[in-house]
Amino acid sequence: MSITENPEITEDIGRLFIGSFLSVLATLIRHNNTAATVLAGIRRQGIKTAMVCNTIWPAAWHDDLLARDGLIALLPIRTYSSQTFVRKPEPRAFQIVLDRLQVKAHGCVFVGDRGDEDIDGAAAMGMATIWVRNGYSEPFLHRPDQVIDSVSELVAD
Repeated sequence: MSITENPEITEDIGRLFIGSFLSVLATLIRHNNTAATVLAGIRRQGIKTAMVCNTIWPAAWHDDLLARDGLIALLPIRTYSSQTFVRKPEPRAFQIVLDRLQVKAHGCVFVGDRGDEDIDGAAAMGMATIWVRNGYSEPFLHRPDQVIDSVSELVAD
């Protein structure tokens, strides 16, 4: 019998590989260095904050990164497609967070850096949108309500 014919060994090897891969990947990821200041400023104004994330990786791994970078308490509501099994721009991906925030779409502003997933999806739900300009993704179906170059532009100094 080969290793791959034994499901228990194959599963253990898979877990070890993914765990090792994610450990290395975590060393390469750093959230925007102004994110904590910006989110804290937004929350001081009484504005609720949340995060909708398209990912194949476990929620706990993302939460560990957010905690490491001082962001987890600033994003008390977080959804990950690896848990919800629905991805942006699908309306349900946004509705899950709206329900948890107990707000309507028309009363929200969605800030995102992905035109096709973030801006198009949020705009289709009726949210105001702010696109963080970048070199890899522009809005396709919906023009964002505002375009910024950095999340630091979201709060006044």
